[in-house]
Amino acid sequence: MPFEFLGENQYRLVTTVESGRQTYKINTWKFRRTIPAEDDGARYVFIFDARRLSRPRLVMYPEYVLSELN
Repeated sequence: MPFEFLGENQYRLVTTVESGRQTYKINTWKFRRTIPAEDDGARYVFIFDARRLSRPRLVMYPEYVLSELN
C-alpha cells in the first residue's frame, strides 16, 4: 500500500491491522509493533517520518482515537 506524502519527508497511511506482534517494513527499515487483541481488524494511522534518514520513525495509532480528541 502506498503512503501519502505529507511534505517535509513525512508520509501517512491508513490501513486495517491484525492483532499480535507485527513487523512493518518500509524500504530497508523494519519496525516491530504489537497490536492489542481488541484492535484486531481496526483501522490504524501510520506516520512515517524520514526527516532523519539515519533514524527514521514510524508512529501509529488507532484511527478511532481521533474522534475521541474532540
